[in-house]
Amino acid sequence: MNYFTSAEIRRIEKELVENLAVSEYLLMENAGSAAADVIMNRFPEGDILVLTGPGKNGGDGYVAARHLAVRGRRVEILSAVQAGSLNGITKKNFRLAVQCGISVSSSSDFSDEEIAGKIQKANLLVDSLLGIGSAGPLRGEIARLCFLSKKAGRIIALDIPTGIDPDTGVADDNCAGVTMTITMVAPKTGVAAGDGRKLAGEVIVAGVGFPLPQNAVPRIRSFSPEDGKRFLPLFSEDIHKGMRGGTMVIGGSTVYRGAPLLSIRSFLRAGGGLGILFSEETSCAPCSSSLPEAITESGLFTKNDCGIIGTLSAWSGRIDTVVLGPGIGRSERAGEICRLVLSAWEGRLILDGDGLYWLSKSGEGIDRGRVLLTPHEGEAAYLLGVSPADVRKDRISAARRIAEKWGPVLLKGFGTLCDDGNQTYLVRAGNRALAVPGSGDVLSGVIAAFLSAGTPLLESAALGAYVHGMAARSLAASKGLDGILAGEIADEIPGILMEMRNRQP
Repeated sequence: MNYFTSAEIRRIEKELVENLAVSEYLLMENAGSAAADVIMNRFPEGDILVLTGPGKNGGDGYVAARHLAVRGRRVEILSAVQAGSLNGITKKNFRLAVQCGISVSSSSDFSDEEIAGKIQKANLLVDSLLGIGSAGPLRGEIARLCFLSKKAGRIIALDIPTGIDPDTGVADDNCAGVTMTITMVAPKTGVAAGDGRKLAGEVIVAGVGFPLPQNAVPRIRSFSPEDGKRFLPLFSEDIHKGMRGGTMVIGGSTVYRGAPLLSIRSFLRAGGGLGILFSEETSCAPCSSSLPEAITESGLFTKNDCGIIGTLSAWSGRIDTVVLGPGIGRSERAGEICRLVLSAWEGRLILDGDGLYWLSKSGEGIDRGRVLLTPHEGEAAYLLGVSPADVRKDRISAARRIAEKWGPVLLKGFGTLCDDGNQTYLVRAGNRALAVPGSGDVLSGVIAAFLSAGTPLLESAALGAYVHGMAARSLAASKGLDGILAGEIADEIPGILMEMRNRQP
């Protein structure tokens, strides 16, 4: 499922009207009829209360109500505005609904208690108050109806839930949240992430009888299983380990000894070739004993700058990618090391963990064509100079702002977003089993395996997030959602890759 901005949806509708000579009335008729079809199929019984607003979204509600009534449903319409304020095709469909015998009344004529009674009495509430033309906080009767709708047992939103910004997904405090969103033409970006995703329920597309124009451009593309198979690195049967690509993980500290080990482990589990851990002996020693397949370079904090550059140079002919930051900490020397690697390493680079913290402190620009940032919401917040709540509130805009400022980014969280400033992938493969210590370190290693094998930055990020998420799903199916260890996620990856490669077209 791909997601479009409200501006792009309006452009698409305009193109349908102008190029195909389709009337707005026909588009509304088809949309409302399609919505009624979905409602009849999914909720075939019970009384229906339709809440309508002043614009075209309200018009969709009048059309849907008429088609539902024709099919034998008992339908009542409660309008947030007086009939005299309606105009255009919305007014025309209001009149048709009345002529068909549907009860239409104004919410302003009823008390809160009376409206609450109507809402609780109905088996199904249909929200057609505001569509993609809405902006700013809810006000007046619409705010009141949304607040009172929170008492409804089941709500179906037409196009987008009222109170959800159609582009950002930011939710108004009065937004009730819905069971299902029947979206017209195409899904809106506001239901792809953040509050919008949580409050929109199941999203179903109701067509308007005409295909999307070939030049329709989604703002967000859902990462699909087909994408996963298409982006996987291809290896010939006669390869050797060096042809799988090489990665050096730079990180670890006395406090966070295991973080870089998880990155190296997942790099190898995801099909990587040469995996090198550059850390202190406190991390290198356990790595050598628990993961003898990895190569270790100790002395990260004891070597001087020339020594660190020398280590990078010594391996530069055999590695393609550096993962900088897992467990490196926030000591003064850690900051110096991060700044040194950022300036000295000319290959591809994944910045994770405290590597992101030191990037935000450096104030220096980075090469957008070779660096990938992998922040969670807290790390994204200090990259942008805002609060984590601000990032959580509008994840779509936060990811794009980071991409425009720093370069390609993978924003972890509920609905991972991978953005390079031009296009965005939404990856929904994961579940709460990923919310464990070390999970992000595993993710950076998976991405490194694909990146070092030649997959481009953005595609490596999305593919890594997808494989990481599918590993969590697989583990949850056998062990449950809680108590999964990050190392188990890494060890599940080979099976996921096998399933992906064996997937039939």
